[in-house]
Amino acid sequence: GALFLQTRAQAPWTLPSHMSLFTSMLPSHNGVEDINQKLPGDISTLAELLKRGGYRTAALVNNGQMKAHWGLARGFDTWKEFEVDTPAGDGATITSEALRWLAEAPGRPFFLFLHYYDAHDPYRAPSPFRERFGVRLTPEETREVTWQYRRPGVEFPDPALLEQVRSAYDASLAYLDEQVGRLLAGLPADTVVVIFSDHGEAFKEHGWMTHGASLYEEEIRS
Repeated sequence: GALFLQTRAQAPWTLPSHMSLFTSMLPSHNGVEDINQKLPGDISTLAELLKRGGYRTAALVNNGQMKAHWGLARGFDTWKEFEVDTPAGDGATITSEALRWLAEAPGRPFFLFLHYYDAHDPYRAPSPFRERFGVRLTPEETREVTWQYRRPGVEFPDPALLEQVRSAYDASLAYLDEQVGRLLAGLPADTVVVIFSDHGEAFKEHGWMTHGASLYEEEIRS
């Protein structure tokens, strides 16, 4: 395997970042820089190219800014969206669906794209991951606190509260790591696997929380 330590997302939020990944073009070149734009029909996507090459293609995505109407679904034989912030859209569901899809046509070349959302606020990790990281805030409380103090100049009254949000994030990463492990265990041995993030997450390093607001390292280094 190879670990790339100096990678940067092309945008600090999901839609333009993924469109750059699917087209190998900057957001300014593929025309998708905000939620009111769609990918032009004359720009090919990675899935379209692989499908033309004989690959079986599928995408199983949490639909937080991953929806077909932006053009993200082009080239996928199967495109399935799972609702954000529901049990149907968590990592366990997406992993289980992926393993089922893989079992349907063993031996054929395939391109399978999964979009996990579990590292996104409100960092809804299940037990025992929350207990492992000492998370006491509920997901609803975590989201409320995160957005209350999201902007620069609005500081957490207690550093321990910020650490609770960080711990909730860490618990979500651990849960996501387990789900990726389930997926890897079910893949054919010769599968090429690429694991990446479409953006980072800020925790007041430069005043902001979450992502989508700045181009500092914590938001674009992936």
